[in-house]
Amino acid sequence: MGLEVVGAFFAGLIWWEIVIFLGLVIGLAASLYNETAIGFFVAFGIFSFVNWSGAGSLWSAMTLSGFLYYGLIFIAIGIGWSLFKWKLLVQNEIEKGKKYNSTKNEVKIEINNKKDYDTISYWILLWPFSSAGYLINDFIYDTMKKLIDKIYTLYDRITDRLLGDYQEDNKVQQYR
Repeated sequence: MGLEVVGAFFAGLIWWEIVIFLGLVIGLAASLYNETAIGFFVAFGIFSFVNWSGAGSLWSAMTLSGFLYYGLIFIAIGIGWSLFKWKLLVQNEIEKGKKYNSTKNEVKIEINNKKDYDTISYWILLWPFSSAGYLINDFIYDTMKKLIDKIYTLYDRITDRLLGDYQEDNKVQQYR
């Protein structure tokens, strides 16, 4: 009877950690999908309280001065990343403005509407996840779009070359 209780106790501890960890991972994934700052708190919970490989949590492994030092470096990199993401966002809005023949003021208003503190704090505090999302999603998407655009120009060249021999008929006829 005593071993069953002890076994149930340890099984309960293991399942409890798995459930908490999966909850934190799901919360982090949801915040990454929306690019919100709540992911920072979820990631902070994962990395600071989970006992990684028996080495203890982040709190037991780091001194306060080390935490502040590395924290400042982390935030500085995040600020640089947020500036890069903002530049990409502004360039994207300018391209949209050109596409729809918007005025400079309309584009600036649209850009100012994109200043979302939650998203910007996400870029700063969770830059490793944001940069991974950029590399996996945006960079590959942009690269594929450019490749397909190049292929479209090849299709247009082939069409123009083959239509070059096409004789215009003086009679107007319907194309079937």
